[in-house]
Amino acid sequence: MTRILGKEYDGDEQEYTHAERNNIQILDNQLCIHKTVRINYTSYDLRRQQDVINPTSHPDIMVLSCEDGDDVHPYWYARVVKIFHVIIHDRRTVPQVEHTHTEPQRMDVLWVRWFGLDADAQGGWSKKGLQGVSFIPWDDPAPFGFLDPAQVIRGVHLIPNFPWGRTESRLPPSIVRLAGDDDKDWESFYVNW
Repeated sequence: MTRILGKEYDGDEQEYTHAERNNIQILDNQLCIHKTVRINYTSYDLRRQQDVINPTSHPDIMVLSCEDGDDVHPYWYARVVKIFHVIIHDRRTVPQVEHTHTEPQRMDVLWVRWFGLDADAQGGWSKKGLQGVSFIPWDDPAPFGFLDPAQVIRGVHLIPNFPWGRTESRLPPSIVRLAGDDDKDWESFYVNW
């Protein structure tokens, strides 16, 4: 809804009324799943590069953080669970809304599982270490979300923190994990530079 209404993404889940949600129709109630999404970015030497995000082999991404402050980490990290698109029709007829669409349009969406920063493993050049992240627990607010692929900066390589092992505490048995994960997650990861 935020994207359809032309609002800027701020990282917070917005609340919408039933009437507002009823104005958006997903045509034929179809959700088309994709295996990959390609993310274009500019490399350090000003060349155009492309990351291929695949939920089964290269699923981790980074987006700009929407938090303010001097001591705030500049990025948020997520694992792409599914990639899909829907065809939507905006049925609003309000004249003062400048983003009124009459024709159906395609909307690409990433379903993501968010990582939180590890306070115990703060990294960076000054600390001479890698930043630590771990999955947000399932009982915290918003461990999952939907993301516009245009918000993705690029794919990211996360290294499991092998000594800490695997855990079931972050999420009960779920379809978001791969079949070979035995319904366990790594306790934490390091963000590779």
